[in-house]
Amino acid sequence: MISFFSFLGSGGNSNARLLVLLVVLEMSLYSTATADKIGINFVGGTPQQGTPAPLKPSEIAGVFPQKSWNNAYEKNGNLSPVGHNEKGSSVSYPGFIVSWDAPATNTSPIAQFHTTAAGTHGPPNYRLGLGYIEAVAGQAVTITFTSIPRQFTAGGHSFSLVVCFHLDNIDFRSQTSSDKVHIFTIKGAKAGGKTICGRQLSGVERPLTGWVQVPEKSTTDEHEKTPAGNYVVFSHLTDTDLILTAKGGSATDKNPQAAINAIQIISSKASE
Repeated sequence: MISFFSFLGSGGNSNARLLVLLVVLEMSLYSTATADKIGINFVGGTPQQGTPAPLKPSEIAGVFPQKSWNNAYEKNGNLSPVGHNEKGSSVSYPGFIVSWDAPATNTSPIAQFHTTAAGTHGPPNYRLGLGYIEAVAGQAVTITFTSIPRQFTAGGHSFSLVVCFHLDNIDFRSQTSSDKVHIFTIKGAKAGGKTICGRQLSGVERPLTGWVQVPEKSTTDEHEKTPAGNYVVFSHLTDTDLILTAKGGSATDKNPQAAINAIQIISSKASE
């Protein structure tokens, strides 16, 4: 068998050999950076209600199901996320940073999995919905994305930013709930400023019976008439640097808050 390097060094058209080399190198570079989903799970936790079990690298969860979830702890911090590729392995991105700053972090145990070790049990999607960072008392949550990988933004590619919010919104102590409007705004040089307003699903619904998207056209707080759901999508993004903010809008309990349980960066290819 003739080795690849022997082929490169053999006689023949040097331009043809160079072309083959460039194609192979391009394929090699692409194969190491083909991740099309990046997920951040805000773990949350309180001394009273416990800390949800983080998602394991092999567990599948999310609006767009994926492995390789990045677990984000505390109410502020930063991390260099890994992504999930089509072959089921994780991919890292040098220079890509996600930073977050929130007034509070919390946990809302889901009733059927509520034990003395609150929040540590249940399937991956349920645990994804337990912990969250939260905007309170007029203070916003801010998430900053720096140097988003080029395979999501360059060469005609784009991506969607999926924001999951308050997936478990029932007060299990009083068995009541309130309608809260969450106001999400994304800002970037190319995106400008986009806002989506979503009212969390009514507490009479069992949490996480399914994913319900707030329409992207919902750009204003219309109180109880604001479309309800448990995630919003900012689509057709190409910025390498973005800032996402979340703040509370109208609330039937007069306590405006906004939670972010998880986010996903999804390539245009993966969302088709």
